[in-house]
Amino acid sequence: MKLLIESAIIAANLALCCSLAKHQFNKTYPHFCRYIRFQAFAATASLMSYLTMGVTAYALTYYLLIFFGDILAICVAAEVGGKLLGPNGCLPRWVTDRLLLYMGLGMAASLAVAILLLASSYGKEWGRAAISAEHCMSGIVWVTFSAVLLFWRTLKVFRRQRIAASICLGFVLYFTASVLTVFVRGHRAFAGLSESAGIAGMAAYFALLLWWIGVVMSPAPVFEKATKEKRDNVLDEFEMARKAAARVAISLAEQRG
Repeated sequence: MKLLIESAIIAANLALCCSLAKHQFNKTYPHFCRYIRFQAFAATASLMSYLTMGVTAYALTYYLLIFFGDILAICVAAEVGGKLLGPNGCLPRWVTDRLLLYMGLGMAASLAVAILLLASSYGKEWGRAAISAEHCMSGIVWVTFSAVLLFWRTLKVFRRQRIAASICLGFVLYFTASVLTVFVRGHRAFAGLSESAGIAGMAAYFALLLWWIGVVMSPAPVFEKATKEKRDNVLDEFEMARKAAARVAISLAEQRG
């Protein structure tokens, strides 16, 4: 089952890479394209190390590559955040400060959970350190994308950024599943569910790739251009409202006089 899902992930990664290249996403989402290409390489390298060098080599390759993958995901978060919340400096200072505060608190909480709750992890010492680092990084990425998505929905800025919002939502959903599955894989109390949790995490990533393929392949919304008749109707309604407001103002002035 694990090999089958891994093979499906590689195929989906390659399909997504082709879709991104076809629609020239490297011009508008360069960090996202780099992340997908790296993930395709990481999935292939992990599978080859498992088939040729065994479980230990697979684990070392997996944890090394997933760390760099999460770093690239943070770069994607900055890129998506710029499209959803605008470039640096366009929001009021208090909004930026509050966003950074929430991110900082969330990252600190992720680090504390990774250290405290996974302290009783089983396995070799390097394995416990690796699973704790993976849990911490997954939490940091989840907090970052969740904060960007939450502030975008709350502030209601740049609401037509469908692709950026869909990419961000995909990361939030996947890393929600990732944080849970990594915790189950690493904690001693769930030792019997470790393999199932690993398969669930891979299945969640495969579903994420299918979601992104759908987002990339779906046509962009077409906004109908207003006709001259519609523009005239809007201007007439505005003029009527302006005259009505003027009459009310004159009437109030006369009453006070």
